[in-house]
Amino acid sequence: MATQLKRSYCTDATWLGRRHQKSPIDLFTYQEILHEVRPDWIVDVGTGGGGRALFLASVCDLLGHGRVVSVGEPSDAVLREHPRVDWVVGDPAVPETVARVGELVGDGSALVVMSLAAKRVALARFEAYQSLVP
Repeated sequence: MATQLKRSYCTDATWLGRRHQKSPIDLFTYQEILHEVRPDWIVDVGTGGGGRALFLASVCDLLGHGRVVSVGEPSDAVLREHPRVDWVVGDPAVPETVARVGELVGDGSALVVMSLAAKRVALARFEAYQSLVP
């Protein structure tokens, strides 16, 4: 008897084998924004399993432009390397972490994407990274 695939593509989707927690529709929307805006940097706040960062870096590869800095506490012990991804491990709202991200981004244009979080946490992250967005 054939084994049935038991997973939800909206909650357990992967990109190149790396799990992410975004709906495929969200990822499709990200690539549309990246194609139009062409930021120098995408700041991925909330690393999780690293799947969103790898997806964003893959889109940058296709566009021939952009880098990703993924910020947070990774859920995997080993992060997959990609030449367009820089990993900043730490609490995304801590001033030292934000400063490290700012050093990487420098004067480049940035687009900030965030994982879902409680209202208080999300607000702190928005405030921490607002200066990176033109």
